[in-house]
Amino acid sequence: QHDTSSVMAVLFGGAPPSPELARRIKDVFPNASASNGYGLTETSGVTTVNVAEDYLAKPASAGVPAPVSRVKIMDRDAIGELPVGETGEIWIRGPQVFKGYWRNPEATANALVDGWLRSGDLGYVDAEGALFVVDRAKDMLLRGGENIYCIEVENALHTHPEVLDVAVVGIPDPILGERVGAMVQLRAGATADAAALRAHVAARIAAFKVPERIDIVREPLPRNANGKILKPQVKAAMGLSGG
Repeated sequence: QHDTSSVMAVLFGGAPPSPELARRIKDVFPNASASNGYGLTETSGVTTVNVAEDYLAKPASAGVPAPVSRVKIMDRDAIGELPVGETGEIWIRGPQVFKGYWRNPEATANALVDGWLRSGDLGYVDAEGALFVVDRAKDMLLRGGENIYCIEVENALHTHPEVLDVAVVGIPDPILGERVGAMVQLRAGATADAAALRAHVAARIAAFKVPERIDIVREPLPRNANGKILKPQVKAAMGLSGG
């Protein structure tokens, strides 16, 4: 045990925080205020900020745009801006947005549209302008024409008291396109099986989002140096093809 009472602030980002992370921050750093934010390399860092009291009010939010930033949510076809509460691709504009990719005009043209950066992330804004990052566009599953955001399923699994970590991935299916799969790391001494975890999730989200396959592991899930789960490695460990 370490004395963490002198830690006054904890800042984090990189991916939408799980409920487990929020609980752990409060447990480990009881006197600290937590702050979240959202941004990309292409936006020179932070685009939105969620700090102190604002974070306590909306811990799932990435915050409101910084003074130099503008954020809008665009539809799948990049034609129209979506209204409050609807999920689409996050577009960003401001002086902090990069000029383009070095010697890669094609990638630049795909990323920048009339001065707006297409983030490749999915999210929505609420009535107060707070941004909620739902998932990476490439981390959304399409099952029989239904969109499934991996993080929604992951958060449902995280609410089980015996779950320590989880990664949701797509299982290729010739008819549905994809089915929902998950790799779950249980806490030490946990006894939950796949059926129990599926039942737990089924009580919280729509039936078509419930993982049809859950692989339970005891070792930590693979992560990169920034702490993000490496889903291609998860899929490989599950014997699935593709990234």
